[in-house]
Amino acid sequence: MATRNPTACYLLLTICLNFLVIMAKANQTEVSDVGFKNFVQSVNDIEAKLGKQLHGKDENSVICVPSAQILLGLLYAGAGGQTASELESLFGVDNKQLETLANFQKFTSHLEVPEIKIANTGYVAKDLELKKEFVEKGQKYFNVTVSQLDFTKKVEAAKTINSWVESKTEKLIKDLIKADDLSGDAKLVLLNAIYFKGKWAHPFKHHDTRDADFYLTKDKTIKVKQMAQTSRFQYAEDADYKYLIMPYKGSKLSMMIILPKDHETFEKKDISKANLSSLKFEEFRVQVQLPKFKIESTIDWIDILKEKIPTAFDGRANLQGISDTKLFVSKMIQKAFIKVDEEGTEAAAATAMIASRGLVFPDETFICDRPFYYHVRADVGAENHIDLFSGVVIQPFFPDDETDSVSRDSMYEDSNCESAPEDSESRDEL
Repeated sequence: MATRNPTACYLLLTICLNFLVIMAKANQTEVSDVGFKNFVQSVNDIEAKLGKQLHGKDENSVICVPSAQILLGLLYAGAGGQTASELESLFGVDNKQLETLANFQKFTSHLEVPEIKIANTGYVAKDLELKKEFVEKGQKYFNVTVSQLDFTKKVEAAKTINSWVESKTEKLIKDLIKADDLSGDAKLVLLNAIYFKGKWAHPFKHHDTRDADFYLTKDKTIKVKQMAQTSRFQYAEDADYKYLIMPYKGSKLSMMIILPKDHETFEKKDISKANLSSLKFEEFRVQVQLPKFKIESTIDWIDILKEKIPTAFDGRANLQGISDTKLFVSKMIQKAFIKVDEEGTEAAAATAMIASRGLVFPDETFICDRPFYYHVRADVGAENHIDLFSGVVIQPFFPDDETDSVSRDSMYEDSNCESAPEDSESRDEL
């Protein structure tokens, strides 16, 4: 039976598509390959289950399901009863908490590559005592260190939290929370930051970018900055969609673009993981046209998850593994950012990289002149992929003041660039 005055437990997610900060490794618990494969599939299935809620609005979007999953995993470490059962159903696992937590740990370890960094932290009110076992699980499986914070000083507390967020996202995410978000009942804030930065294995040339028509509908167009190149890519198609995989430099990361063959197909929004798993990709020489775009999103995960894990968000919550104080999740916020241009996918800066353009006719064309889906994918071993970031581009937007500029803070350039322009400056890579 719920207590009369449950205490708010805030979960706040901040995500940036760019480059993340990975904390030190924790000692890993052994998990089976089969168990981990099933866990990875469950992560991807969540997006499939929630697809229309995640991308169903008629607007640009970017979202990071794994980041939300990480915080939900941390919540699961302290959940019991019906709340734990609901989380297990969402994760697609049975009542095997330690194995599930070990899978989270292994999953995060597979993302320890130069392009990706992850950070988790927590802030607890001075008058809330956390259970030792929860703190130990957080440190072991999620690399979380919890610090005390005086939530009665709301302005100072919000500033401390936002400062951490800025430091882990290269100042791309600011003012994640306001002082008023920290009500008198706020006792615990859990945060996750993911920051990714990838450069294309086959960069686009700046001088090939042109103004082009983008069809919002069959009859309505806007002008966009359309990048173009012809290179060898993994390509597939079915009756309704074309699929293209564009690798980032390095073997573990890629962007899959899903292009509906017509507007009617896109409007159905019925893309599913089942369709993707049956595809057979082959390498072709593909003429690609892709608009530059920049997207920022704020997602209220409670709206998305309230039907899947309803007891976590009200006085019925069983989080007794976290504290003897009655807690529930009152906020779960995610901020996300993605920027795609000639050099790759980033959130802060760009420099030019050059790839040779083929002079022969392409085998296939992939012209993104209408709304499309995208998935930034990470290889997590044994032919398993996680959709790290995903979204939909309805109306490409790219600020004019960034179109032809080269940032002094670029993270793209490195000494191994084979086709760098002669006047490019050498910079250290993150």
